[in-house]
Amino acid sequence: MALSEQTALKRPRDRKAQIADAAAGLFRELGYHRVGVEDIASSVGITGRAIYRHFANKQDVLAHVVLGGIAQLEAAVVEGDATTDPADRLDEMVRALASVSLEQRNLGVLIRRESRHLDDEQRREVQRRADAVVLGVGLVLRAVRPELATADADLLVRSALAVLASPSYHTVAAPRSAELLLSGMATAVLRTTALPRPEPAATASSPGGGDSLATRASRREAVLAVAIELLAQRGYAGVRMEDVGAAAGIAGPSIYEHFAGKPDLLMAALTRGAEWLELGLTRALAAGRGPIETLELVLRSYVDFMFQHPDLMGVFLSETIYLPDEERHALRRVQHEYISEWVRLLVAVRPDLAQAEARFVVQGVVGLVNDYVQGGRRHRRVDLGDVLADVGFEALVP
Repeated sequence: MALSEQTALKRPRDRKAQIADAAAGLFRELGYHRVGVEDIASSVGITGRAIYRHFANKQDVLAHVVLGGIAQLEAAVVEGDATTDPADRLDEMVRALASVSLEQRNLGVLIRRESRHLDDEQRREVQRRADAVVLGVGLVLRAVRPELATADADLLVRSALAVLASPSYHTVAAPRSAELLLSGMATAVLRTTALPRPEPAATASSPGGGDSLATRASRREAVLAVAIELLAQRGYAGVRMEDVGAAAGIAGPSIYEHFAGKPDLLMAALTRGAEWLELGLTRALAAGRGPIETLELVLRSYVDFMFQHPDLMGVFLSETIYLPDEERHALRRVQHEYISEWVRLLVAVRPDLAQAEARFVVQGVVGLVNDYVQGGRRHRRVDLGDVLADVGFEALVP
């Protein structure tokens, strides 16, 4: 047998899929910039050169994974009998999308966080096709709920999809009831009584402004505020210490008098965010209410933080992966403890849920709120914070 024939026999037919799956996991865990072609090849057990038989470069791998995942979402929306009653059709879509989310747990992070590393044309295609999925679900939702304005239907669909994508953002083992839980939460969002409702007049105190760090007087706080804004706009890899110093009005190496380097700066920002979330939790617990009222207060504090500090929350959601391992693990422990308080309250309210199920539900509602930042803050209702808090609570306690 010729050598070329032996090689062809040894090379699996699904090698491209293996490479894509391995890359998806690495991109989700480490971030695009921390993953090299050799890392992908090593995880598959092949050489780096072998990758180029299937993909032109690392960006090509990312595009393949992201667009392939969106194709599965499109199929979940398109499949089914178009003559089915709209309410039943909506339930079918939700179940199909929940199934995709659980089978492809990397997908949500790759679409939301990592697609920014695609080229302009690829990003436009991702956005166009993702919007088409939203539109497809929205058309059925409005057939079921004709009282909803187009913008409100869009908000609810995107919120439901954020719930469905939430397993991509945590490592909680999916309980056996995961698909049922996800479908139930997404359905609660789509059927919420929080909308429609009249939108109040805008006031100067309406949420959604910038981070209050910018008003702090100390030079260190000013540097931190500027850094958060730049990190939210450009991402960790796109920001240099010199950029932060220049934006803060600090010349040359003087910025290192305040922060040892970019990892130190990032950790300071993320630690500040974690402390403020913990403060909101402490205040809610100190109010002395029952479990259901306290759970609602905790959710409200999280929504308020999101609206008061959207740039900081954006950094929290997208750039934590760039911390050194020890600091990243320490921050994850703090986050885990914070979520555990939500879980404790939810189990008190819904004793039918096991701990793993309650954590899964809580992560789904956190994902719903996070989508305000991750989705580009596209919705402009004056009372959006109140709407998200109400919708999220109905998903927590249907």
